[in-house]
Amino acid sequence: MAVPAATRSGGIHAPPWLGIYLNDHLAAATAAVGLARRMTRRHRRSAYGGELARLTAEFVQDRRSLLWCMASLDIPVRRGKVRAARAAERAARLTP
Repeated sequence: MAVPAATRSGGIHAPPWLGIYLNDHLAAATAAVGLARRMTRRHRRSAYGGELARLTAEFVQDRRSLLWCMASLDIPVRRGKVRAARAAERAARLTP
């Protein structure tokens, strides 16, 4: 695997595919957080409520970590991908 090149300021140039990957991961994490929150609300009194709440917290933390990594690598967030993932998750609620 190639080592990223350093900039004059000491930063690292992230390869273009890394931005694509991280933005796709962020979009999926956004949809996962929405779905997990909905499931946690719906099943909070069931035997699975505690586990769903724990998973939701993990998904939220994963999303925060991705945003932090992207910011530290100066990779812009593609808001269109995030909005599309959020819309797809909400549209999936409409299925009978």
